Amino acid sequence: MSNMLHLDDNECEIIEKAVGVLTCGGVIAAPTDTLYGIGCLLSFSESIDRIYAIKKRDFSKPLAICISDFDHNKLFKNCHMPLEKIRELLPGKFTLIFERSDTLNRSLNPGVGEIGVRFTECEIIQEIIRKCGEPLVLTSANLSGGPNPNCVEVIEI
Repeated sequence: MSNMLHLDDNECEIIEKAVGVLTCGGVIAAPTDTLYGIGCLLSFSESIDRIYAIKKRDFSKPLAICISDFDHNKLFKNCHMPLEKIRELLPGKFTLIFERSDTLNRSLNPGVGEIGVRFTECEIIQEIIRKCGEPLVLTSANLSGGPNPNCVEVIEI
């Protein structure tokens, strides 16, 4: 069963409810700076599996993580891009690919040596990540290979 909160509602209340859902192992749907996305906390392996089920996505197709600041860089390593270039691109609408760190949840993209990293410009997503204290696993809210939803009402989680 899904609960829907609209962004014209109290933003602090929306953030707190999203944090509550995520910290209990739930999955949320939310706007990002590009499309609607669905996400869960990186530490919840069962929630990562649920995202794959929601999207009807093959486990061979990796998911990205979304960070709120550069303090999460321990999740990836051997970055060959200068930090000042990364700071030019992020936050923004890019997903950068890095070598994954051994500290990354092994349930996320097993057998894949890289990790996609987003740092969205969406303030609400950034605040949710900050309050949760860890990155989100975040992907577009469409069914795998299907069209991207243009409104939150059509997203089923």
